[in-house]
Amino acid sequence: MNPLLKTILSPQALSAMVQAVEHFLPEENPIYVDPFCGVAEAAFQLELKNCILNDSNPHFINFYKHVKNGTF
Repeated sequence: MNPLLKTILSPQALSAMVQAVEHFLPEENPIYVDPFCGVAEAAFQLELKNCILNDSNPHFINFYKHVKNGTF
């Protein structure tokens, strides 16, 4: 999946973070919860069906609502 936004994370750092998260996810019906998602790169790389993203930044919340609704 192509990232929606570019961040300062290097590809190596993102890869290491995704591998670390994958290590702890169960194989059946994994649920990923990220309480401070920022740009949510790890969540998009994992491409999970059950994913809960949260952030206190209203601009991020509004952005992801538009992406989800297809109005981006």
